[in-house]
Amino acid sequence: MTLGTGWRSLANLLKAEARLFSPTAAENLASFFDCIGELKTREGHPLIFDAGPGTDFPTFIAPGSFNLTRS
Repeated sequence: MTLGTGWRSLANLLKAEARLFSPTAAENLASFFDCIGELKTREGHPLIFDAGPGTDFPTFIAPGSFNLTRS
């Protein structure tokens, strides 16, 4: 199963068959994210990294929505 077909299958399962999270959905998500720690950016940097005190990235700013309109 490819990532695309697996994702569509999971979406259909959750929409049509399961009102609560199912073991099948958990298995699909586990397989999708199984190797996420090994993924690299285009520049070759790890996609997932440690951040916070005592690391190379002591400060972490979480993305969010910002209202940038001026009054």
